[in-house]
Order: sequence, then structure tokens, then C-alpha cells
Amino acid sequence: MVGRPEGTLLLRRHPVWPARALLVAFCGTTSGGCVSVRVSEVRPGAAPAGQCALAVSVFETRDAERSGALSSRRVVTELWRLDGQSELVHSSAEPRWSIDGLAAGRFELRADTYLDEDGTAHELSSTDHVRFALMAGDRATAHVVLKHPRRVLIGLAIGAGVALVVGTTLFVVNQTIAITSW
Repeated sequence: MVGRPEGTLLLRRHPVWPARALLVAFCGTTSGGCVSVRVSEVRPGAAPAGQCALAVSVFETRDAERSGALSSRRVVTELWRLDGQSELVHSSAEPRWSIDGLAAGRFELRADTYLDEDGTAHELSSTDHVRFALMAGDRATAHVVLKHPRRVLIGLAIGAGVALVVGTTLFVVNQTIAITSW
């Protein structure tokens, strides 16, 4: 064989993109998802005629949500109207608030920031939002849950599985190339 001494292995250089894809997949599954915003109930006909209403509660964990224990943190929740241009309807750092007299339409509830002891706003490490529509007479209840330890564990397990599969595949391919080129 020309250009290679007899008995040496030909090592093929692998592209860097599989490692980058693995890193992105692993970080994507483990870094986010701690904040959950959801509309838990919509009751038609429970609001005054021709109007809509929304009640929002913020909880630390799912267990606190089940027991009704509100969060002590000052998480800013914002209600945005999505009909036409986005318009801020209401913003609050209280763990429980409600708004009546809304016109029917499409809305988005966001949890993006929190206030520290000095009242300075800081971005949450993970954020979430939910979009929903209210019809005339609807009364909706929304819950914001700040910590989801199960989601983080599931993300870690998925990330580890992806890392194992990609690592094993790259190892097998590298070994196959090394053996066939010998």
C-alpha cells in the first residue's frame, strides 16, 4: 500500500457534528422545564354574561399545588391578549390573583421573571407560557408550578440514554473502520 507503512492502522478523523449534536440534545433535555404554566379548568357560564374571568395561583411544587400552599416567592405572572397585536392585560407578583371583566379572545399567561427582596426583576432559570382562548361567560383557573424534580430526572435519564447510544455507535464505527483498514 502506498503512503502508509506496513502494519500501521489507518485512523480516520470523524466529523465533530455528532459530538455537538449530542451536547445540544443532552443540554436541551436537562436544562429547562422546571416552570410549568397551565390552565387547569375552564368553566363555561361561570363569569358574568358577556365577560370572561381568570384566576391564577403560583405554587412551589406539585405537592404544594395539591395541598393549596401558595409560593412565597414573588414570581411575576403576566396575562397577554393575543388578538391582533400582543397587549399586556395584567401583571402581578402576587401568588394568587384574579381578573374579571375580560372580553372574549385569545390569551397567553407567562411566567418569566421574579422579584428579589429589593424589588429588582430577575429572569427565571426556566420559563413557560400557555396560550388559551376564552369565550363569553368562561371562568378559567390557571396554575404556575415552579419546580418539577421529576422532569429534571426524566431529562437526565433521556440525556444519558442518548449519550450512551451515540457513544456506542461512534465506538463501533471507529472499531469497524480500524479493523477493516488493517
